[in-house]
Amino acid sequence: MNVGIYGKRWYNKGIMKQLSEYSLDSKDNAPKYERVKRVLLDFIAHLPDDVNYLPFEYTLEEQLQISKRSIRRALEELRKEGIIETVRNRGSRIIKRPQEAVSETDTGNRLNQLQIASIFVSNTDDSAPTSYLPWTITNELENLLCPHGVNLSTFNLRDSRLKHRDCRELIQVLKEQNIRWAFLWPHSDLNPELWLTELLKNQIKPAIVFRDFQDMQAKRLLLMPGVDYLVFNHELALHNTLSEYYTGCDYIAYLTTDFNYFWSMPRYEIVQAFGQKHAIECGLFSCPQIRMPDCSELETLYNGEKSGYQVKQIMPLLQKKANPLVIGANDPIAIGVIDCLSEIAPELLTKTKIFGYDNINLKRNYNLTTFDFNVAECALEMRNLITDHLASPDTSFRHCCGKVILPRFIRRRTA
Repeated sequence: MNVGIYGKRWYNKGIMKQLSEYSLDSKDNAPKYERVKRVLLDFIAHLPDDVNYLPFEYTLEEQLQISKRSIRRALEELRKEGIIETVRNRGSRIIKRPQEAVSETDTGNRLNQLQIASIFVSNTDDSAPTSYLPWTITNELENLLCPHGVNLSTFNLRDSRLKHRDCRELIQVLKEQNIRWAFLWPHSDLNPELWLTELLKNQIKPAIVFRDFQDMQAKRLLLMPGVDYLVFNHELALHNTLSEYYTGCDYIAYLTTDFNYFWSMPRYEIVQAFGQKHAIECGLFSCPQIRMPDCSELETLYNGEKSGYQVKQIMPLLQKKANPLVIGANDPIAIGVIDCLSEIAPELLTKTKIFGYDNINLKRNYNLTTFDFNVAECALEMRNLITDHLASPDTSFRHCCGKVILPRFIRRRTA
């Protein structure tokens, strides 16, 4: 009998767990909507088969003591995953029941005392620093997992001082430290196939992190059974942002460098397709660049000089347009545009929208509109990969599971 789907008579005591009995783990750094989603998944898994609807939003809000915004986001995530569907005047109908409920307590128990590693794999034989992205995401993952008793070790193979740089030697170290999971961040010029096969051979679950789909396409043969992955969908993030905020532009200039061509061209193709759809003129401007140390002030200054060269090329076009947009392939290029226009054509700066990419904090005072890699979401999906594996290790070693991360648009003053 479907008892009381419209209010207080919802619960049939003795058959299912009441929502008020659930609580969100305050030590869990995951977003509230994600914790609510996991509670609802557990709740659904314990419902009798003849109960086909979730309580209404106001009941969920009252019982879980969570804001309506978090409830709605959690329900939206469940809809995307095909767990529920919205039925007019009846609420959220359950169309798929989780095979295994993962509660907050279950998650904590599975992760407790787990040893994992983050390995920056590189064939660069020097002590050059690893780029900021792997470090940032690794730190976020550590903050997310530490409350559950997880220990995360990092190994930077770009550091020539590391004693165990050989693959098999380092894997032996991982085994001695009882590490059962390893995230690999391969250098763009390196094929980490040996690492993946050796990790699998030693029953250490590997997951590889791709910076974009171009990187993933180049290394697609690595996606063998047992290897999980994460990949960033920059093109979709850019497409969504342009469609939401910039359909009113009358010109778009995309600025990049020859060195960044490999990954920036697919993004310009998105800009081009957007321009064709909305009858907006677009232009691509590129120039040479000498590679500089990762994220250094020197790189910012050098890109600024090259942006000056590019700005002089696009100035006549900007002057003719009423609502132009300039997109820098990265933040240093966009900052260079701002500096150049401020110096030689401040009147253009007031009407030109400008945004970059990467959210580099060195120049935060520019209030630059930009994208970042959504490290909180990435760390959360990393944790989900780990918990999915721990729930069913044998199955996990037979399959390749992936997560797609959407970079986050940060709208500030410049666009």
